Amino acid sequence: MNAPHLFREHLPYTIKMLYGTITEAGKSKNEVTNNALMDAFCTNARALLEFFEKEHKRKAYTDNNYIAFSDQQAAKKIRKRLNRQVAHLIYGGRYTDPVAKINGRERFQIYKLLRTAIETFNAHLKDNELVLPCLPALTIHGIKTASSTSSLSSLHLDVISSNRSAFTPHGIWTYVVELVRRDPGQDA
Repeated sequence: MNAPHLFREHLPYTIKMLYGTITEAGKSKNEVTNNALMDAFCTNARALLEFFEKEHKRKAYTDNNYIAFSDQQAAKKIRKRLNRQVAHLIYGGRYTDPVAKINGRERFQIYKLLRTAIETFNAHLKDNELVLPCLPALTIHGIKTASSTSSLSSLHLDVISSNRSAFTPHGIWTYVVELVRRDPGQDA
């Protein structure tokens, strides 16, 4: 794939999808919609993680000082969790226990790791024309619990306010996010 397509279409799309899915997951009353958002978040996160890991080794677009993740072990652990969450129906020990699945807090951690990875990547680009859109900063506002029987798998991130709706390269935005624990079937 040539650089213009990758940097003008595919990577920005994947970054936008990562942001869109983390902010929309859990808002719908429809379980299928929420599951699709979770799968899309994990798939896009895994695609970005893989891109940065491979670029770290080959340095096709970055200078020799580029290191994809300052904490390689954390990135490896996240990749393993993402691989078990999506795209491996019967192989690799796909999660069946809802408590073992990636929850809202983990999505927030994955998002933060990839946000930093994008910033690091942009700082080490050989060609400044290839700058990727930055992910907006997300902040956990608080935790609300619908009931004491809620499981960790029903933890959702909700954007409760934002100061910017556009999504452009080098955007510096702050979004306040609330972790909400919902019972299955509870109205959003």
